Amino acid sequence: MNQIIPSKLYRTVLKLVPIICVDVVIVNRNKCLLVKRNNEPAKGQYWLPGGRVYKMETIEKAALRKAREEVNLRCKFQGIISIEQTIFPDILSSSRSPVSNLRALPFAAVRGLGSRASAKLTRRLGQRSVSGVDSAVVIAHDPSCAVHSVNLCCKLKPLSLKSLKVDSLHLDPIWVDLKAAKGMKLHPAVIGPISKCLALA
Repeated sequence: MNQIIPSKLYRTVLKLVPIICVDVVIVNRNKCLLVKRNNEPAKGQYWLPGGRVYKMETIEKAALRKAREEVNLRCKFQGIISIEQTIFPDILSSSRSPVSNLRALPFAAVRGLGSRASAKLTRRLGQRSVSGVDSAVVIAHDPSCAVHSVNLCCKLKPLSLKSLKVDSLHLDPIWVDLKAAKGMKLHPAVIGPISKCLALA
């Protein structure tokens, strides 16, 4: 069941733990799809479609879901290309506090906080267990960072392009080849996986 986390509690979570996300590199004819973000963080910048992984959701299912939700494309999953990270230190100073779907929070990531802090946070979130975490993709929390995400970048192949349409949080979808992407001054967490995908395409 989907629930919205109160913004005050969500800000606390963002300060304590990294967010586990997927970014999707949708490749067609040696070009990949970029969308312009219409919300913070990185508003106005071209980025890969993507977002948070739901609790109990596989990386493959999360990647395919984000492709459907954000650009209305059904795709074939072709693997994880790289693991990147993004840090946005000032987003929580905005008066427009972010909110999120309850299932989207990486509860298991509190494992890196230590037993006392972990127990306190999980009690507030109503979660009883944080066992079974893949520690390879969990980065220790940094209290000075407002938003810290760990991004698993996945390569997808679209089954059809006829349905392409961005959601309300994005604008101006464009297909770019590697040369064009390198000329756009993209964030390192974006140009990195693009370079790997298109170099292999």
